[in-house]
Amino acid sequence: MLEQAIRGTTVLITKHDSPRAVLISIDHFQTLQEAPQAKRNTLTEQFDTLSNACSPPKRGVAWAAAFGADTKQLGKAAVAAAGKRAMASPSNAADKN
Repeated sequence: MLEQAIRGTTVLITKHDSPRAVLISIDHFQTLQEAPQAKRNTLTEQFDTLSNACSPPKRGVAWAAAFGADTKQLGKAAVAAAGKRAMASPSNAADKN
C-alpha cells in the first residue's frame, strides 16, 4: 500500500467496509497543504488587478491607507469627509446668503 501511495495512487483504508482514512504521497499532501495559500495569492492578485484597472493611480495610495487603518483612523477620516461634504453642500451656501 505504501508503494502505491508513493507512486501517486490514492489508497483508501477501510474498517468494516467503511472508508476511514486515505494514504497519499507526501508530494500530494504538500500540494493539498499549499492550495489554500495559493488560492489566496491568486485572489489577491485578481483583486489588485481589478482595483488598479478601476481606480486612478492616486487612489491606490488611499486604498492602501484605508485598508491599513485602525478604527480610530477610519473614524477621523469619516468625520473629516462628512465635514467637507457639509461645507460643499448647496444648502450650506444658501444659508450664508
